[in-house]
Amino acid sequence: MASCSPTESEEDSANSAFQPDYLEGWQNISRLMDSGASWSGSERNCAYLNLGDRQFVDISAAAGLDSIQDGRAIAQFDWDGDGDLDLWLKSRNGRQLRLFENRKQADGEFLAVRLQGTQANRDAIGARVSVHANGKQYIQELRCGEGYLSQSSNELLFGLTGCTKIESLQVSWPGGEVEDFGSVALGSRVRLVEGTGVARALPARAFEPEPAGELAELPASTRVVLRTPLPLPTALQRQLFSPDKQGARLINLWATWCEPCVAELGSFAKNNVELAGMGLEIVPLRLDAVAAGDTGPSFFERIIVPQMDPLAPFESKDMDEEQRAFFEVLFEHLIAKQGAMPVPASLLVDKHGLVEVLYLGPVEVEDLLEDVATYGLSPESLGVRSAYPGRWFYGMPRDFEGLSNRLRARGLRIHSNYYMALFKMSQRRRK
Repeated sequence: MASCSPTESEEDSANSAFQPDYLEGWQNISRLMDSGASWSGSERNCAYLNLGDRQFVDISAAAGLDSIQDGRAIAQFDWDGDGDLDLWLKSRNGRQLRLFENRKQADGEFLAVRLQGTQANRDAIGARVSVHANGKQYIQELRCGEGYLSQSSNELLFGLTGCTKIESLQVSWPGGEVEDFGSVALGSRVRLVEGTGVARALPARAFEPEPAGELAELPASTRVVLRTPLPLPTALQRQLFSPDKQGARLINLWATWCEPCVAELGSFAKNNVELAGMGLEIVPLRLDAVAAGDTGPSFFERIIVPQMDPLAPFESKDMDEEQRAFFEVLFEHLIAKQGAMPVPASLLVDKHGLVEVLYLGPVEVEDLLEDVATYGLSPESLGVRSAYPGRWFYGMPRDFEGLSNRLRARGLRIHSNYYMALFKMSQRRRK
């Protein structure tokens, strides 16, 4: 059977491989990856030293490159300008980007070459450079697209250990023409422009590493405007929202043991008239399990309610097990990360029942009021929802099918059916 995945075309999706057990396998793999599990079995990265004569030796541990994190991309570049190659490494389940600085002294026994095509392509991709030094020939070809998710520098760096003089420098350009640039100084950086025959010296790059400073303090909260709003199931809206209020809603997840939660609720209570005047319904949803003798409800009435203006009161609801399971799946879907639900956390739901903004951590009332006006009551166009200037010209569809399958796996049949219906509607629109 041909290899395929749930992201293949609709024609391929009719393949017998797309059975419940097959889809469940894909979902389990995705959950493992989202939870930080290793894709490659925690294999260490490997580095080999070329000894010449087709012999290599494993120097992974000695060079400090044998990280056990899942490496995904690597790029080489003389980052510090000292004549040897340094490495940038991108990992999937570790630090996003890491610099490995080569601290072996090059002692000026190198040559750095940058190419510029005139008749050939400007970047001279495909050109081959030959360096003749001390009776030996060193050859490198300028290539692009040879790394997975990465691209090394287009500066060709020749390590010429033991050489005392460069006799000649030649370039075979992509068009087939061979050009001689004569002798150049050892330990220099040069630019070779096609058709000139002259090696132009480039200035040495100054490198002054910034002193290590203290790590920046992480923000207390994160605000995420959804690129594509997410509809909330009708059944859940009936459970949580007042039927006589037609404006925006803020679902606020909190717990009695969470001090930032209590402070945030107090802020909402003190500004309840202004929030209600903007057409916002506050819906606190308490995560603490209700047990015999639990003081949760009385805690809210004793601590939060006295801070409210009685003209616009709001009440806290206790989250049941089904609702907890739904929000765990929902957060996993929205932020692609498994684990306990963060508190405090809030979801701004617009007047149409769509989740528009996600708040991880406390949200200031001033910011909330602005978002209610921009997204809750008159949702901003999807085309301009970006952290950068510009406008989107294509949609970003939600994975309703995947969300439905995850909800079904948690036993939430009604909510699963809701998103499966949305998925089928989207498929019909595509046809």
